[in-house]
Amino acid sequence: MHVPGRARDKPWLWLDLDGPSNIFGKIPLLARSLLDVFDASTHEVHQGSAVALTDVGDIASLVEAVCDPRRRTLVFVAGSDPRLPFDRWLELVRNLLRETVGLAGGYVLSPEATEAFNNAIGPAHQITPWTVPGTVMQLTGLASGARAAGGQGRRHRPQRLVEVT
Repeated sequence: MHVPGRARDKPWLWLDLDGPSNIFGKIPLLARSLLDVFDASTHEVHQGSAVALTDVGDIASLVEAVCDPRRRTLVFVAGSDPRLPFDRWLELVRNLLRETVGLAGGYVLSPEATEAFNNAIGPAHQITPWTVPGTVMQLTGLASGARAAGGQGRRHRPQRLVEVT
């Protein structure tokens, strides 16, 4: 929505859905289609399909978004390493997160970006390649000092989705 006279504000769109609480509802096609067209974000967390991050330069902004105390949405970060094709991993994660479009941010990191993310986030919250951990989504408001100090980063160990032999 664009409000005349408020040119400095970003345009916004609000889609609110309601239904019976005992029925699981999928992401509506309208919402998915809008998020395919618009670059939507909530406190710098992308709200469309899982994004492939291959540029190490983008990691600092991802870490800041993950640790932003104003963030009110889940963030899934999937790491990788060079042993498997990145495109196949990206496709798998996008499929796994398809029902989170508009509700959570999803990021799939290249091997180089995974290493940069792990260096930036601190040892207690590092991501393991070929997992989509629940640890990163619990970092809401985690100050930079707390990142390095630890916390609950490894409380819930993620299970590896891909085994490389």
